[in-house]
Amino acid sequence: MSVNIREIVNEALKRGMQVNPEVIKFIEENPDYASRALYTIKHKKKDSFFLNLNDILDKNTGIESKKTTILISEARSFSDSVLPLPPEKISLMLVDRLNRLKSIWAIRPEKINFVSLQFINRQFKGYRWTFALIMKKTDGHLLLDDGRTTISLKVSENRILNEAVIGSAAAFKIKFDKEPIIEEMSDVEVPEIKNLKKKSGRVIIISDISEGSLDNSELFKKLQTEKVEGIIILGNLINKRNLLDKGLLPTYGYEQLAKHLQQLAKNQFKIVIPGETDETNVWLPQKPIGFKLMKEAYNIANFRSLGNPSEIRLNDQLFLLYSGQGLKCYSRFSEEYAIKKMLKTRHLAPTLGVIPIIAASKDGLIIENRPDVFLISNVKEPHDTMYRGVWLVAVPSFKESKCYGVLDFDKTETDWIYV
Repeated sequence: MSVNIREIVNEALKRGMQVNPEVIKFIEENPDYASRALYTIKHKKKDSFFLNLNDILDKNTGIESKKTTILISEARSFSDSVLPLPPEKISLMLVDRLNRLKSIWAIRPEKINFVSLQFINRQFKGYRWTFALIMKKTDGHLLLDDGRTTISLKVSENRILNEAVIGSAAAFKIKFDKEPIIEEMSDVEVPEIKNLKKKSGRVIIISDISEGSLDNSELFKKLQTEKVEGIIILGNLINKRNLLDKGLLPTYGYEQLAKHLQQLAKNQFKIVIPGETDETNVWLPQKPIGFKLMKEAYNIANFRSLGNPSEIRLNDQLFLLYSGQGLKCYSRFSEEYAIKKMLKTRHLAPTLGVIPIIAASKDGLIIENRPDVFLISNVKEPHDTMYRGVWLVAVPSFKESKCYGVLDFDKTETDWIYV
């Protein structure tokens, strides 16, 4: 090959980057990708620290079906360029969360000047607004932190306590009367869009197929009969523990998945993200299932392995894909409202300690871009609703429900299929 691996590694080191070992292994077996890897390194963003396999696998060329209007124009894993830090550095992530969410909130049309918490105890007249992280809830009080000061403030109504999610950031309206009191809380919230563009096509969405632990032969025979543009599998592709209990390696489950995906039409896209039972990091954001574990799947036409969570574009609509471990952070809400609350707080898993989160210098779970479609798993019942112009679809575990969804873009509704 004209470009060798040594050149690729040296160029990466020269630019302060690391090359994922899976990339090296892949290029050794697919030398035609060597020049593409070198090109990608030279044109990667300056703040990119890693060259991953997805960076060189037709990431921006798009996948197009000749019979449909569905087009994947780009894909991004939230785990891209995550720089792990020791747990004691988690304060850096909280500062990043506070600053970025404050910037997102400030984009609103109404302009509100925030006052620092260190001035709250002064005798202001009337009202003042502040922006802070919610650190704790106790006895009718919220413990707030604005990056400079931490202060516990009384709330005027229980509804504010009920709506507050620990670890999230919000704007607070403070009333001054003898003592400062929180009169109102305003989540960051996704902007509302009413004039939605109509799209066409159909896409399968399914989760928790637990390959290797379940016999999914009948399921994929059924999927072959669906007239769709592609399939999205939201996590729990295998159940590692069940496989090990049977004396099988995780690779067996992914081999079974590859065999089933090969049965689908070549022009259909196949997108998978991991879940908490998969062979990848258990902390959020999760890395994609790599080439070493799913070599056969990577050779399938129109296949992509992304991280959890991830973003893709289908027909110029932004899709947010999430194997929803973060629902545990919103457990006191109903499932449907919990999903909406993620869009209100603009965060997929704010509460520290409830689920493991990578402590990184940049919070990888902020919903920075407003999605057009939000697909999420780890729910008990199927949900299909519209919220502020965002199409929310939550798919239950196939292992438990024997159910999958078919998104119908012509009708903007989901057909729930039971096998």
